[in-house]
Parts: sequence; structure tokens; C-alpha cells
Amino acid sequence: MKENVSFEPARESDVERLNRIVNEPDVARYLDLILPVPLEKTQAFFSSMQAIRASLWCIVADKETIGCVGLIPEEEGTKLAHSATIFVYLERPYWGRGIGGRAVSFALSEAEGRFERVEALIVEENTRSLRLFEKHGFVREGVKRKAFRCGGMYSNLVMTAKILDCRSTGSHDG
Repeated sequence: MKENVSFEPARESDVERLNRIVNEPDVARYLDLILPVPLEKTQAFFSSMQAIRASLWCIVADKETIGCVGLIPEEEGTKLAHSATIFVYLERPYWGRGIGGRAVSFALSEAEGRFERVEALIVEENTRSLRLFEKHGFVREGVKRKAFRCGGMYSNLVMTAKILDCRSTGSHDG
């Protein structure tokens, strides 16, 4: 049975709920945030995303926000402006249900016609996310060694990307 999931634009009234989600240890494990994340920091992130016209959506199941998916564009007027970074986070009880995949598909459909390249940085040990993004056509482009520190442990970050519009680059991502 497919869960009833929708993607709704994140609003200021969602910030408190999103803050509670990013403070869940299982969710925060692979985020670059150090717990506890104060509500003010989540509010500042939300405001900064609005200022650069990033696209943020709440992942909603049964009228409850269970996560967030977003596209953070590179700066307008630069040679990188054709690119965006995607992120997804989801409460642990919803892992393994296909919701993350639906979130990635949704964000990619929103990126079509707006961006030519979508990137994701994934902690190497986060094999679930690596498989998820690869399943959606993201290709590993490199590794940032010892780029992610959690406590006294270092992890590599895997740089992945998906090319959305092959026509202007003359190449494709397979």
C-alpha cells in the first residue's frame, strides 16, 4: 500500500516542527548540524533560504510534517547558477517506505527547466542515501576526504550529481 504523502511549500509556521525533526538523533546523524539545534538557528536557515529563493517543501503524511526536501540554488549571476544542491531528511519511522525516493523524484521534477545540474553531498557511511540518489540517476563524481566530523570521528563525503539537461553540455550522466 502506497502511503498518502504530499509535498507542501515550507512556511514560517513549519519551522518549529522542522526544528524538532532535525533534533532527532537518527535524523541529525548525517546532517552537518551539531545537536541541540536551537530554534533560532532553524529560523535563520529558513530565512536565508527564502532570501536566496531556495525551494523548500515539507514532506507531509496524514496531515503531519515528517521531513523536508529542498533545492538550494547556486548564486544568480554566476557561472554556477545552473546548479542546485538537493537535500532530504525524514523522520526515522518513515525510512524504508519509499518516501525518500518520492521526495527526490518530486524535487527533480521541480528542478526540470530551472536547473541543468543537481548535486548532493552524502556521508559515505550513509549507504541508504547513496543507494537512493544513485537509483535516481546521481553519479559519484568524487570524494571529499575527512570532510565530515562527528564527535572525534571523521567521514568522507561523496560528491554526487545528476545532469538534467544534456543539450547545453553535450554530455549526459548515463
